[in-house]
Amino acid sequence: MPPSRRHRVTDDAGCGSASAPARSRRLRAPRTLRFRLVVMIVLLIAGVCAVVGVATEISLGDYLVGKLDSQLVQIHQSATGPHQGDSVRSSCAASTDSGDPGGPPSF
Repeated sequence: MPPSRRHRVTDDAGCGSASAPARSRRLRAPRTLRFRLVVMIVLLIAGVCAVVGVATEISLGDYLVGKLDSQLVQIHQSATGPHQGDSVRSSCAASTDSGDPGGPPSF
């Protein structure tokens, strides 16, 4: 049975006279065009996925923070009324002034 292409047997195998490049070529599998194309496609897809993921994270983060900010402003306005400057704050403070600065309760 003839030796296969990947497992070539040389006449001087085991004698130590084979050069280092020939020995390393024998140990490595040949890099075929198919192998290189598959590796390049996998790397390209991974790169595109990374770019799309980063772009999505940035844009979705900005969108969600903006949406949360608008919801908080809406809740604040519904609880306190529309903000009209310092006059609303001073009138609220004057009507609810009980002498307590508003901190935690003292025991």
